[in-house]
Amino acid sequence: MRVISYLLYALIVGAGIVLILDKSERAESAVETANPCNEPITYHIASIDDRFDITTAQLRRFIDGVGKLWSDAAGRNLVVHDRNGDVAIHLIYDDRQQLVEEEREVNNRIQMERLRFDRVHREYSRHSEQYEEALQNYNTFQDQYEGKVSEHNTEVAKWNEHGDAPDDVKQRIMDRAEELSRMQNELYSLKNEVNSSGRQLEDVIERLNEISTRKDGIIDEYNEQFAGEYRFNQGEFMNLGGEQMINIYHYKSFNHLRLVLAHELGHALGLGHLDNPGSIMYPVVESHGSADVRLSEQDVAAIQSLCR
Repeated sequence: MRVISYLLYALIVGAGIVLILDKSERAESAVETANPCNEPITYHIASIDDRFDITTAQLRRFIDGVGKLWSDAAGRNLVVHDRNGDVAIHLIYDDRQQLVEEEREVNNRIQMERLRFDRVHREYSRHSEQYEEALQNYNTFQDQYEGKVSEHNTEVAKWNEHGDAPDDVKQRIMDRAEELSRMQNELYSLKNEVNSSGRQLEDVIERLNEISTRKDGIIDEYNEQFAGEYRFNQGEFMNLGGEQMINIYHYKSFNHLRLVLAHELGHALGLGHLDNPGSIMYPVVESHGSADVRLSEQDVAAIQSLCR
């Protein structure tokens, strides 16, 4: 059997896509907008590239949802949809989104192989226990058998030296010989059980090694394509000569999109970046995560200070 490691999950080295929510200097343009605490900002959805898997209705629900986060924190309505709204929102598909999707696809393949490995490793653990149990039973029974064989041979040799044995001794020796014959048959049966269990275990180990080799190959592919650090913006708010727009360039999931929208709406409302990694207005998304979109205490304090 090939010796395998229980830790076959090779690390993905040197890989990373650092997602900057926007360029920090873009936030400075937000101060040019009217105070939304006096009059809500209005937005309209200007364009969605067809390669994004989202409808206009879905995008509007996301925008209204994250707008409500800011409105609830401020205690007044801050974001309103209007077909001719001042802030034009664009979903622009370019090589940034393509890179993210390619990275996600290769990473998904790695995760699938990891799940396969976990499943087969559980099977390996079960067969390994069965093999060890069968082997222990065989060894224990073999020790008992060899002990009885030794005892039997010793007695036979003794009586061979002394001559003819009494009838009761002869019967005892014959009974023991029959018992040893039965034990030998059972020992063969246990040996076959050990060998069968061992072959099953070897089959599982072979499958584990195949999965591990395949997974390592995909990890090498991942490292080759995505090694290093890619830094690029996910979105940005711009106010150029009174023309306001939010451009979204890529997202990993709908929750991630909601995070980017909440961040850029924060700029549109007049907020700058915060230094708390748990805040919506923190500029690097990995430090915040995208599983749940909620305002931090610092976010709430920032919008309340703006509206005070």
